[in-house]
Amino acid sequence: MSEAKTKRKRRPEAWQLGEHESWFTHMSAEGWHLDDIVGDKAYFTQGEPMQYTYRVDFGNFTEARIDIYAQSGWEYVCDNWDMGVLRSPADANTPEIYSDPAELAYAMRKIRNRTIRSTLFLMIIIYFLIRYIIKNPGNRFTLFNFITFDLDILFIQFISIISGMYLMIKESMSTARLVSQLRKGRSYNHEADWRKPLRKRNRYYIILGSIITIYIWMIIQVNYIYKEVNLLPTTKSIDISGSSMSIIRLADIENDTSLIKKPGHESRGIDHGNSIEYRWSPAMYSYIVITENGTVPERPWKYDSFNRYLFKDYSPHLSVNIYHLRFSWMTPIIFQDLFRKDEDSVYHYRFEPYDDIAFDDLRVHDGREYDTTGLVIYAKLNDYIFKLQYTGEESIETVLELLRDMVESI
Repeated sequence: MSEAKTKRKRRPEAWQLGEHESWFTHMSAEGWHLDDIVGDKAYFTQGEPMQYTYRVDFGNFTEARIDIYAQSGWEYVCDNWDMGVLRSPADANTPEIYSDPAELAYAMRKIRNRTIRSTLFLMIIIYFLIRYIIKNPGNRFTLFNFITFDLDILFIQFISIISGMYLMIKESMSTARLVSQLRKGRSYNHEADWRKPLRKRNRYYIILGSIITIYIWMIIQVNYIYKEVNLLPTTKSIDISGSSMSIIRLADIENDTSLIKKPGHESRGIDHGNSIEYRWSPAMYSYIVITENGTVPERPWKYDSFNRYLFKDYSPHLSVNIYHLRFSWMTPIIFQDLFRKDEDSVYHYRFEPYDDIAFDDLRVHDGREYDTTGLVIYAKLNDYIFKLQYTGEESIETVLELLRDMVESI
């Protein structure tokens, strides 16, 4: 004897009682009879087509209660989270479980109260999460994180909670409206159209899944472009000496023939302490990061903070980030995100506005005299954002002059 076939389907929302009942009736007429409900899924077992009338009730489904249903002509099918499903042959004309809709409203009070409590609990979580983000803005999610695929766990948790919050609020409000309607003596439609809510719910999950799938696909394609096609090289080592590149270099700032390259961490033949990296995202034409480390043997640091915390020999460092955005409206938002996130980091950068007609906006932090944060410059011009971090002894004017030359060449 062959095993009976089963089918699993996503069911309507918990508060859509009439849609559940008409859907179960339709499935039984096609030979698929309800077997169980788990979460938002309903499980059906294939059998002979039958004409059943289904009803939904709420409460604790004990053996004694199930016996009372049977005496009234209702067969217990299953229950899930205080919602039970009963059925009776359609031609039996079995009396309704509740003659007064207000009695069903009373039975639903437990599920209504539970959804309200769950919603309030989520609201409290979101309140403290938002409060944490405001008080710790250095950990906050920014538009820059999104367009560069830099999604941290905090953002993922936040989106998950917000999505759950939306569904919980929707369920709470809809359940409360249904209970209010029943209390006024107005029953619900036992033959409500189940197709539209099911299509709507399935469409929601399809769209959400498609967005996630497309985003993951884009990340895979970016990595493929970098590593396989080599349309843009990911990372490559560079020499300390100046080159034909139009990007500001450490040798240009130092202008010292005694400067030599100081090797950094090496992996797969790439010196990551002296490298140029090309990145890409759908919102950027290009995203370039250049890192350089050098040293001048037997030359001490001018700043005591560097002598105390860093190497004895003068060892300047330079990193330059160049962001070329596709959408001009993003530029001021991301510019603010970047330097404010640095301000709120553990290093406590203090950026001051700096007047310079060569840029739309310029922010400068110079901590070389009192700590090891160095000179950090954020500049914005049209669709470009530049970040320059320099640990060395050359003046701000020297660095800015070279930055202006680089911007003009770009």
